[in-house]
Amino acid sequence: MNRIQSIKTFLEDYKSLNPYLKNLTEDGYHHYQMELIQEYIKMSHHPYPNEYLHPS
Repeated sequence: MNRIQSIKTFLEDYKSLNPYLKNLTEDGYHHYQMELIQEYIKMSHHPYPNEYLHPS
């Protein structure tokens, strides 16, 4: 699993948490939203984006 996939998994799993856990992890959720944006920016600047998504 690459970094983008793991961040997306966290963001999706966050939606199904109970309100108490959501409150505890809210800062992490916002942090990983920004991290996902940064990863997409890195991928867009990569000369071969498929290599970035699927490292050997």
